[in-house]
Amino acid sequence: MPTTGTTLTEPVPRLLSSSEPARHCIVYLVGRGDHPRAFSQNGLLDILSDKGISSDVIEVNSHFGYYANRSLLERLNQDIFPAIETRSYEKTLFVGNSLGGLGSLLYAQEHPDRVDAIVLMGPYLGNERVIREITEAGGVAAWEGPVEPGKADWQRQLWLWIKKVTTLDEPGPDIYLIYGNTDRFKAGHALLAAVLPKGRVWEVDGGHDWDAWRAGWSTFIETDAAQLASAGGTSE
Repeated sequence: MPTTGTTLTEPVPRLLSSSEPARHCIVYLVGRGDHPRAFSQNGLLDILSDKGISSDVIEVNSHFGYYANRSLLERLNQDIFPAIETRSYEKTLFVGNSLGGLGSLLYAQEHPDRVDAIVLMGPYLGNERVIREITEAGGVAAWEGPVEPGKADWQRQLWLWIKKVTTLDEPGPDIYLIYGNTDRFKAGHALLAAVLPKGRVWEVDGGHDWDAWRAGWSTFIETDAAQLASAGGTSE
């Protein structure tokens, strides 16, 4: 499978099953240019196993072509979720780094009833112009955004949804955020962090890289495993 371009086939999910029936399912969406097995290759699966968390992991080859053709959500619906629904998991969590974090949010925005929690690692949250607009307005809670953003204005649509689920009590998945203190997308992370409960944000040393994300994931699992096990979105 290509890592860029617009030639698309099925995302080729790779299910990493636990030895016993798992309570949870983690759907991992890759960052741009990352290998589909980045979650397991960078040790995040081992951290789960070491802590005894009962989860199956689906590593999805959700490369940039699916975003470019705007077919990511359709492909997830057709290629990923039929397998999830047959296993009767208690919780379904999305984990995504960089572009995969964006994809996780976009999917939850469209299908909040299918996602119980999202763990974002250095997510891409929009271009500098939109991030600056929200910052200059005083943050997510103060920013009003367009009344009816056009379909092409996906960035403002996404931030309006984030505002609703974090500050206006609209039902939605629990959102967790991990990011490095020198990440190039930190301005967007700071906006999101400001409207999340403090216990769901981990700022760690590092940049936009796996060293930072692995450290944050380890801390998240170490300190918040109980919340992860009981994370509840709108599907309860």
